[in-house]
Amino acid sequence: KYAAEQSAIGITEVVNSALSEQSKSLSSIPTSIQKYLDTYFAQLQPFFENLNTSLASSITANNKRSELLWWKQSLYSRSLNTSYRSLDPLNAAVAMALDLTEQVEAIYPESVDYLLRETLKDVHSEKAESERLLTDWLTDGSNLHNDIQRALSKYAAGGNARKPLLSAWANVVQSGEATELYTETGIDKTAKLTLSGLAVWLFHGLQAHKLATTK
Repeated sequence: KYAAEQSAIGITEVVNSALSEQSKSLSSIPTSIQKYLDTYFAQLQPFFENLNTSLASSITANNKRSELLWWKQSLYSRSLNTSYRSLDPLNAAVAMALDLTEQVEAIYPESVDYLLRETLKDVHSEKAESERLLTDWLTDGSNLHNDIQRALSKYAAGGNARKPLLSAWANVVQSGEATELYTETGIDKTAKLTLSGLAVWLFHGLQAHKLATTK
């Protein structure tokens, strides 16, 4: 009997010890899994952040493309609240440059230049690619829409230093003296330019000004 009791006590201690160890092992499983999951998701966090940024950029780019396509198809000037078809060639070209610069970032793809050219051709077809002396364009500048003249006046610049083409054009619009542009820019008086070339030239000036003044 004594031996049996001692054996029972020993067996009980062994079983209890085994059960205790098993309980500890089982209780550690959830903690181990949680630590693994925490580490796993921490590693995934940068991926999801980059994915969100990428998706946001993609959505923004798609929205911008949609806006530009709508602009090209509608041929509507936001600045003048009228159709480009109702404007003469020079007013349409300058208005398009002003409107387009309001819709794109300072740094933009080269394809936007072609979009501007093609939109102008949609309105004035062969006139968009006909060359004229820059002097003639400057002379016609006195007939620009009042709202366009006011918009360009923001880019006028004084002083005797060489000026960017946009500022020189704005000075001519204000003063009515076409010869000032050649003095301020150094451009040859025999220079010729197409209407679409003029629009792109003004657009580049507007974008350069935006880039230089954006903080």
